[in-house]
Formats: sequence, C-alpha cells, structure tokens
Amino acid sequence: MKKLVIFISIIFIIYILFAIGFYYFLSEVIMYYDIYKISKQYAIDPVEIIAIIQAESGFNKKAKSEKGALGLMQLLPETAYEIENDSSLAAMKIREPIKNLELGIKYLSRLKGRFQSKELALFAYHSGPSRVERWLKENEKDYKIEDYPIESTKKYVDDVYKNEIKWHNFFRVIRVFYPYLVHHNTYADATNGLVAE
Repeated sequence: MKKLVIFISIIFIIYILFAIGFYYFLSEVIMYYDIYKISKQYAIDPVEIIAIIQAESGFNKKAKSEKGALGLMQLLPETAYEIENDSSLAAMKIREPIKNLELGIKYLSRLKGRFQSKELALFAYHSGPSRVERWLKENEKDYKIEDYPIESTKKYVDDVYKNEIKWHNFFRVIRVFYPYLVHHNTYADATNGLVAE
C-alpha cells in the first residue's frame, strides 16, 4: 500500500511538472507567433526580433532597465509616446507583451528606413538615433562601423548578430516552427536566405 501511494505521488508530481512546462512552452509558442505576425507587417525577419529581445530583456516581459526602458524590447516611455503619437500612453500598457512588440518592431522599421542600414538601425535602437546621426555627420561618408565610439553599443549589435545566427540554427532543427517564423509568402525575402527551406 505504501509503495502504491509513493508511486501515485510520483506520477502526480510528474503530471504537475509536465502541465507547468507545457503551459510555459505554449505561452512561448504564442509569443513567437505574435512576433512573426507583427514582423511580417514591417517586412522584418522575426528571428532578428527574437535576437533583439534576447539581447534587450532576456525574454523577461516585466523587464525594466536602470534608465526606465520597459518590456521585451526595452522601450523608453518617451520613445513609445513618439512612436504611438500618444503622450497619455501608460507605462503599464507599454510593458504589455503585444503592445511592446508592436511598438518595438514599428520603431526598428522606422530606424531601418531612416538609416538604410540594418547595422546602423541597431546602433540607433541601442544608443539613440540622434547620437548615430551626429556620429555620421561628423564622419560624413568615410565612417567605419568598427569606429563607432560607444563600446556597449558595438557589443550589443555583436550580441544581436550572434543571437540571430543561434536562433536561425535552432529553427533549422525545430522545423515545426517554420510556418510561423520564416519563409512565408513575400516575407521570405526578409530572411536573407539564412534559413533553408
């Protein structure tokens, strides 16, 4: 009888752990689908967004930096106000995962259009567009990316690129995510051929 109770207890614990694990797995899958869906609107590789989120917040939806940047994509409230053109946007709203993704991806898309360069857009995302523009103006057309004066930003961009390679390799293995994250309709062009069909 005692062995049966122990056996049932073990099965129950395993069931609870599996249920918790499945819940978190499902919530992550839903988040990846949201990333895909929003990224597609702006023709940005969703794997790039995942790489940025990892570098910015480590996937912590409640993250808040010392400077006050919020959420998955670490947006400053004033940046969010500018993107949304709404100064009444509450910090709580900015931190909501879907809203944070929408604002962050929209902001990155604007920066890519503004600087016509993925690398410069990432520099601007991390250290601010005005700082990047000032640096470009000072160096005119003779700038070299490696000469950008802010070491933390260069490291950030390097981390994003490393994360991106890692996540593309991951999705090569986990092909079940392919329909949601890469190579879909006209969006395939945004992946730059990094992930094979």
